[in-house]
Amino acid sequence: MKTIDRPTLILAFVLAIFLWVYVRVSQETPTDSRTIYGVPVQIVGQVPSYKSSLHPDTRSVDITITGRPKDIARVSPDRIKVTVDVSDIKETDKPQLRKTNVILPRTVAMEGKAPTVTIITEGLEQKSFPVTVLFIPPLEAGRESGEYLTQPTDVPVEGTAETLKRVKYVLVTVNPNEPLVGGVNIPPRAVDESGNRVDDANVLQESILVRQGSGSGPRGTRKVAVRVPDFRQPRRYLVSVAKIRPDQVTLTGEPSLLSKQSAFMETYPIDVSHLTKDSTMTVPLRISPGLTVAEGTTVRVDLEVQPVQP
Repeated sequence: MKTIDRPTLILAFVLAIFLWVYVRVSQETPTDSRTIYGVPVQIVGQVPSYKSSLHPDTRSVDITITGRPKDIARVSPDRIKVTVDVSDIKETDKPQLRKTNVILPRTVAMEGKAPTVTIITEGLEQKSFPVTVLFIPPLEAGRESGEYLTQPTDVPVEGTAETLKRVKYVLVTVNPNEPLVGGVNIPPRAVDESGNRVDDANVLQESILVRQGSGSGPRGTRKVAVRVPDFRQPRRYLVSVAKIRPDQVTLTGEPSLLSKQSAFMETYPIDVSHLTKDSTMTVPLRISPGLTVAEGTTVRVDLEVQPVQP
């Protein structure tokens, strides 16, 4: 009978224990997968041309991660960073395919390869928009303010054609409780018809000089609701107003004119004779002479269309 020496026996015993531990750990730590939807794609690197705007054809991607169930459950979309480098793009007149770089928490891994996106180039355009003054905090009901003048009254905004379509006006905010001695320079921002900032629009004016006009009559503000006048119903459909955005606007003008304004401001009539499905329309407000509307001259009207039961 062959005798096994002691060192060999000890080594075999250690290997057996190691194998047993490895099997147990593998069984107790199973891996799982999970797809994180809508992770934003961020552009890094200097845009090659100041006259162009680059963006990926898809603004977000889906990332599938693997790891221990408790680890992947802790990963939220904001812990994943997806970037695409555009610094090496030389031709800005053609769409270009680019691989993204995905950064994950250390406790998980990515399943498969990093997604690719197509970089789209759009030329930048310029368009002038009027400057509007908004009071923050708003004036108390019945309180009057002097006339506020801006210099300039119109400023150019740069962006893609699609971006400029969303811009309604350029806004500067003024605190009515602080006197504007000699005027104050206020940074402007481009906003849409609902007063929301249009982030990808570049106002080509660092600041707007705002001052109170001299020799002007007192001015006040008043909030009124917005409504749509009754419209003629199509024969085979029933059309109703689902929502008006905004459904309330702030009027500015002489107190005598504000006092004559009813509690509602109507839009111009809407033609719904051609509607066969739910629609959204941009409708101008019927603004009385001498009054201005801080939120803009139009509102968005959501219309609900239902077929008439025979």
